[in-house]
Amino acid sequence: MEKSTKLQVLLNERSQEALTNQNLVGMSIGLIKDKQSFTTHVGYKNLKTKEVADENTLYELGSIGKLFTA
Repeated sequence: MEKSTKLQVLLNERSQEALTNQNLVGMSIGLIKDKQSFTTHVGYKNLKTKEVADENTLYELGSIGKLFTA
């Protein structure tokens, strides 16, 4: 298995673990390494309708936005 495939598998596994262990509804993660991009989407964008998180899901960032604007 090549490095990029291993990294994608690891990203998928860890995001699913975080979703379960942190009692989250859904999340999306993007990673860039060596000019390659990797993404994963787990959980739901809407818990009531059970719509799955995907590349078009909008998230509320809350207080983390301060880190990007400081």
